[in-house]
Amino acid sequence: MKSMYGKIAIIAMLLVAIVGVVQLKQRQGATAPPQVNTTQDAQASTPSPPITSVAPTAPSPKTTPAVPTKATPATASKSVTPPGAAHTPSTSKAPAAATPIKTAAALPRLLELGSDSCRPCQMMQPVLAALRTDYAGKLQVDFIDVWKDTAAGDKYGIQAIPTQIFFDATGKEVFRHTGYYPKEDILAKFKEFGISL
Repeated sequence: MKSMYGKIAIIAMLLVAIVGVVQLKQRQGATAPPQVNTTQDAQASTPSPPITSVAPTAPSPKTTPAVPTKATPATASKSVTPPGAAHTPSTSKAPAAATPIKTAAALPRLLELGSDSCRPCQMMQPVLAALRTDYAGKLQVDFIDVWKDTAAGDKYGIQAIPTQIFFDATGKEVFRHTGYYPKEDILAKFKEFGISL
């Protein structure tokens, strides 16, 4: 019986230590300047985690479409996978205050926000180049380096890179994906939303 009480006491002390570490990290995060602002009102003063890189892996067999809701740091993907570790690419919901982006020729648009020096982002470059070539005049494909243009990361609410944002021809965001995304999956996702290329 005494050993059981001893184990309970140890578990209680561990929980107190974990809560203390979490509170410390939250306080440290609260002193950092906000990096992502996805809505104009409710989250204007909410600090966000730094932009991180997501390791490439095989595509997830099932992803979910974006549904406009308020994105919060608790619901956003923050995972970074060490090299060689298994990781499933994440998807996230579109920010609630996403403003439609008007394209010059009213084409569907794929926007990738990443970095020239991020390995998964580098792996996406041939995919983006192939889409630009194969779907010229049918799909607008853009890339923004968020480490060089940090305002773009803030504007689009980016928390991990690479992030691909899918827009319909009216400029409305319809889906987001974080991580490496093969060309075939990108095309299938546009088709899933009824966007023919």
